[in-house]
Amino acid sequence: MVTSRIVGYALCRIGGEAAHCVLQGLEDREIRRFARQWWRAYERTLHPEAPDVARAERQARELIAAIF
Repeated sequence: MVTSRIVGYALCRIGGEAAHCVLQGLEDREIRRFARQWWRAYERTLHPEAPDVARAERQARELIAAIF
């Protein structure tokens, strides 16, 4: 799987055969939920034995604040 923003896709196309999909936009609440879940998953990946949930929440809040 390869991801790209649409703006960057035309600049660097993938050679060969690949399925092309465009995701639907997210509502504000979905963006917030995604940010929180992404940072929790990231923290669990970095520290599987002892993820820092508070750090993940702080990072998510910072990202959400930057977006909105």
